[in-house]
Amino acid sequence: MRRLTYILSILALLIAFSHNANATRQHRDIIIINKVEHRLNKVLLYQLDSVTYDALCKKLEFDKFWSTANWRGHISTFEVKGKKLYLKSIYTGKEHTDFDGLLDLYKDRKGRVFASWVSGTFICCTGECIYVAENGFDSVCTQETELIVENGVVVSSRTYFNKTQGSVDIDQARSMISQNLDLSKIQSPQERAHVMVKATKFSNEGKIIEWSVKPLRGYDGLSADMQEMIVKEINRVFNLIDWKTYCRDGEWHWIYSNITCPLKFNTPEDTIKSFLTKMYNDKLYEDYDFLQKHCSDELLKKLEDAYPYDSDEPAYATWLFRSGQQDSKPDSNGNTMIHDVTADGDWYTYTALDMGWEFSKRIKLVLRDEKIIIEDISM
Repeated sequence: MRRLTYILSILALLIAFSHNANATRQHRDIIIINKVEHRLNKVLLYQLDSVTYDALCKKLEFDKFWSTANWRGHISTFEVKGKKLYLKSIYTGKEHTDFDGLLDLYKDRKGRVFASWVSGTFICCTGECIYVAENGFDSVCTQETELIVENGVVVSSRTYFNKTQGSVDIDQARSMISQNLDLSKIQSPQERAHVMVKATKFSNEGKIIEWSVKPLRGYDGLSADMQEMIVKEINRVFNLIDWKTYCRDGEWHWIYSNITCPLKFNTPEDTIKSFLTKMYNDKLYEDYDFLQKHCSDELLKKLEDAYPYDSDEPAYATWLFRSGQQDSKPDSNGNTMIHDVTADGDWYTYTALDMGWEFSKRIKLVLRDEKIIIEDISM
């Protein structure tokens, strides 16, 4: 019953902390192999029968050593001698080597506690930590030994060495992604979206060369072509970054299981406003090729009819895009530039300076087949 209460308390804390970005890393148990301390990736006392574990919990007062970095309330030390696994001590704020008769069933003739209750595959870490897992137990060190244990007997043991490469951490990466990700060609009815990015392929040297991109939200209304463009752009930018990776037992891994990447799109309204600002500031309306490419037939006819002079070729009243003033405003710097653009459906009003004169003009623009068309303009 006590063990059940203990587990329920841990679950309650897990729920309480579930909204935190990082869990508190747990202190790991110790295992001594060839007189060298290693850290275990599992808690071996958990394999005891519940009656014995509960008795230990009460007698050694596990609850008094409890902390967010040690949910179980104890740190155990084991040792491999010959081919057998022994429990040396349990630390709960003070070291216990005499277990008050609770583990006498497991003692050998020399009085050592033979951990015959333990079976499974365990990773024992030593050396420098090259990957820190949020839970602590799955962290990776430069040297690891894999033990396969059956009823306390080590039936297999092998040691391998791990390494790391890359230098960019997540904060540096965020800045690089923000500066280099170009989504200006993406037309979306929504301003923002989020995708989950995961490394899927590594080079022999540990560089990440392929990524999977999974939509999370904000993809409604995006065509398949637009989604493909996003995937290609994310792959391009992520491949520019020298991400930290680590090689464990011959297999490369990213130091993150995945990351969520925010995307900011130009909405159709944003795209049209940018187009309108560039058209006016760069005086593109004076370019007949530009007008013929972006004006509807009806607007071209309107501009041509408003042109009062004789011409053998089509000519347009391009001044309709301006204020109508002929000279710079006295005592001004004569600037020509847009100040503001507001939208009302397909009609946009731009407020601008024309040689220093402030004016407003209404103009109708639509996005058709990913191309901006000017349909009308106020006279």
